[in-house]
Amino acid sequence: MGILGLSKLIADIAPHAIKEMEIKNYFGRKIAIDAYMSLYQFLIAVRSEGSQLVSTDGETTSHLMGTFYRTIRLVENGIKPVYVFDGKPPDMKSHQLNKRAERREEAEKELQKATEAGDQESIEKFNRRLVKVTKVHNEEARQLLKLMGIPVVEAPCEAEAQCAALVKAGKVFASATEDMDALTFGTNVLLRHLTFSEARKMPVQEFHLDDVLQGLGLEQKEFIDLCILLGCDYCGSIRGIGPKRAIELIRQHRSLEEVLRNIDTTKYPPPEEWDYERARELFLEPEVADPKDIELKWSDPDEEGLVKFLCGDKQFNEERVRNGAKKLMKARSGTTQGRLDGFFTISTTPNPKRKAEEDKKNAAKKKPKTGGGGRGRDQESIEKFNRRLVKVTKVHNEEARQLLKLMGIPVVEAPCEAEAQCAALVKAGKVFASATEDMDALTFGTNVLLRHLTFSEARKMPVQEFHLDDVLQGLGLEQKEFIDLCILLGCDYCGSIRGIGPKRAIELIRQHRSLEEVLRNIDTTKYPPPEEWDYERARELFLEPEVADPKDIELKWSDPDEEGLVKFLCGDKQFNEERVRNGAKKLMKARSGTTQGRLDGFFTISTTPNPKRKAEEDKKNAAKKKPKTGGGGRGRRPK
Repeated sequence: MGILGLSKLIADIAPHAIKEMEIKNYFGRKIAIDAYMSLYQFLIAVRSEGSQLVSTDGETTSHLMGTFYRTIRLVENGIKPVYVFDGKPPDMKSHQLNKRAERREEAEKELQKATEAGDQESIEKFNRRLVKVTKVHNEEARQLLKLMGIPVVEAPCEAEAQCAALVKAGKVFASATEDMDALTFGTNVLLRHLTFSEARKMPVQEFHLDDVLQGLGLEQKEFIDLCILLGCDYCGSIRGIGPKRAIELIRQHRSLEEVLRNIDTTKYPPPEEWDYERARELFLEPEVADPKDIELKWSDPDEEGLVKFLCGDKQFNEERVRNGAKKLMKARSGTTQGRLDGFFTISTTPNPKRKAEEDKKNAAKKKPKTGGGGRGRDQESIEKFNRRLVKVTKVHNEEARQLLKLMGIPVVEAPCEAEAQCAALVKAGKVFASATEDMDALTFGTNVLLRHLTFSEARKMPVQEFHLDDVLQGLGLEQKEFIDLCILLGCDYCGSIRGIGPKRAIELIRQHRSLEEVLRNIDTTKYPPPEEWDYERARELFLEPEVADPKDIELKWSDPDEEGLVKFLCGDKQFNEERVRNGAKKLMKARSGTTQGRLDGFFTISTTPNPKRKAEEDKKNAAKKKPKTGGGGRGRRPK
């Protein structure tokens, strides 16, 4: 079931939290996929003349057909999928499973009536409701994925919780499932419709948890209480309280305890034995395998193993299976290219206190079980896609500029790339660092790069600080060579050479020191560069980007305009006036506190030398002899 009505609520209140993307946008991304949800989709979607695809024994093979071809499609688009299988469902889910069993019995009765009446449309409708993912389906899918070289993770309990844990640990980029409770479990990024067929022409929906929380005006724990109030798998909901009323109550009272104290429970009676506290605990501390103990390894497909498994009794066409295996192999060699942000292994030294707490929790958790166990899904509860493509528009930019100015925050208009302008400000000493998720800020030459700086506190992700000089020293490269490496890895300005991944790329640049020399020394029949590969122009754009001169940029922070903020944010934009005023006061208080500055920024250093010392140095320099020109040129004085 997931969370009832959550996706529509987010679309209505926080549409900026949802992006609509194409599958190709996830090139180089590792994505954890809810295996059960995918298999369920395949069982109801992959049909032959209105019935399931079956083997010679009459066993369903639709789940294998869907898994095989949809996974190939993902890999061909540069995605590294990880399928996560459910373990044993929590005891609290039993009431939901019982309801699903009752609905299935009802569907069987309705199917019998429709069959007797010859109502083909109703027959199809109730047949779909009777579809169930079995242990056999799960086991066969595991076997198929392993033969395809795709990693499989066995969750001890809920797959969505395990996916979220992998995302939070930085093992994968996103969770892919139709169930919105992946957000309730704390996944930073949720992808919906990723495994839908191409024929449905539905873009991938990308939800960002920090944007969801910001848009709803909630903290993670409050968001969990909202989801329980909307309706989740673990306990019943309060009849008569819909999504709009639910968000109003949580925003006003901030917890379910306070909601219950303030509503008329005779009008809105909670279910008997409504254990919302236990449900909250399951979302906050789900039973998951420690991501540190999970190794994600992609390997070459076993073509002969695939033919043996899929052909014969399961009646797959051998030629198509072999073609599929070859596509996997070809795509695998192409996706080794990777993304620049995946080239570095980041060591995130945790806070000792937090680490001790996490170690204590992990020690108490059980190891992942290998058992199957299915979960019912009410596919009809998956809302139909009905919204336009979400993107950052000129209006969004202009409104953000207006808001920042009212907050007293300086805004810089870059003539071209923002990352290049940030880097220029850092190099000029105007600011300490560039803050962006894009690694090309280093390629533009920023001395310090900060990632995750603007992430919400709920994500509990430390800020990553990259120092360019340490990066260059560690890679053994000069800046120009580093730029060539980045172009070889893949950048925004030109295509890359397929088949040359990160490890091979660094080896080639270290050995040959430039792209010109790399091209002279590689087998271009095996590794053909893209047509019209203008790497020289790309290099020039990184070395000499179009930026505003930092000397002409005045960075001035000022007091927030409280009344201006209230006028701008309240009213049509429906911000809460009290919270806006509190925010303005926080800004003012923080501003008065930060005027102290840092000690190294407190003094203005004069570089004009002492006159007496300057005269002495001039006298010494005049007495020095000029360097001789004989024998191999002039020596250079140290700077």
